[in-house]
Amino acid sequence: MPHSEEHKYIPKNLSKEFRTRHGCECKEEYEYRKNSSDKKYTAKNECVLGRYQTAWCRTKDSCGRPTGQKREREQRKNSGKNNSDTWDYCIKDRGTELLENNITFGKGYLRQQIIGIIFFIIVFVITIPALLYKLNFQKILEVYMPNFDLLATAVSFQDGVLGNYYLQELYGKDSENFLGWGSTLFINYLSLLGLTYLVARRVYITKSLRKGWAIGFVMLLLTYLVPNIFITFFQNKASDFLQSTFLSEKNINENLGSPEKKKWTVKISNIIILLVGLGIATLFILTEVTLLKYQKYWLEPFVKRIFLIDNFIDKI
Repeated sequence: MPHSEEHKYIPKNLSKEFRTRHGCECKEEYEYRKNSSDKKYTAKNECVLGRYQTAWCRTKDSCGRPTGQKREREQRKNSGKNNSDTWDYCIKDRGTELLENNITFGKGYLRQQIIGIIFFIIVFVITIPALLYKLNFQKILEVYMPNFDLLATAVSFQDGVLGNYYLQELYGKDSENFLGWGSTLFINYLSLLGLTYLVARRVYITKSLRKGWAIGFVMLLLTYLVPNIFITFFQNKASDFLQSTFLSEKNINENLGSPEKKKWTVKISNIIILLVGLGIATLFILTEVTLLKYQKYWLEPFVKRIFLIDNFIDKI
């Protein structure tokens, strides 16, 4: 969801090309309530807030989420009333459900997400490692391989108007379907394989378990426990700054409603957000390279002491 009050964008003047969070098409006209009262309002070619904190609209062809709670839907069905009324969020956002969601995705949505995932694999998993290997950047390559999750976090950033539509399901702990969950699992698995290979390779080359295990101290910390939250944090801050300073809320709402008219300011802002994320990910990777280069001066003595403690406990 948007990070602050001024970022609650509401797309207006929706064109035929506009699609919701899950690729649905909004109804041209529908009724909605703004609060718990029974008073109804009419929306025409626009998204609304209504009782939600994020812009939404009623959707066509039973696409999106069914209206009301499960009990309410059953009551409408038993009373013979129309039970096909559906809705969806209008702007990019992430949910928290996987197995319990009840979402029908719009035509072409999953295909677009698959294209985005394939693009990431071709560029970041295949092409860049191949170039690093061909250019003989072995030290960078062996540290690059365990960090696919950092790169995926950076390129899959979503925040209201900002973010790439094709990469919404690439990587995230709150995926709403098996495609996003599977993509996240695959990327994490590749990163872990890269880490285990790096540790095993160092053990084989140095003939020392201590020296190989020492790498795990650095890589686990700088690959899984620290970086992702920092990447997202700084991308959020950059997004807030750009949306508050350079992007007109009126123009953003119009652009969201008519994506084919998206202005250069939004495109440039997306590039800046991407560069911020990739820049921080690169910084972490280079930090790992430097720390491993000088590990014998600071890390191996620390690990050696841990082994001494372990040996002492074994003797007891």
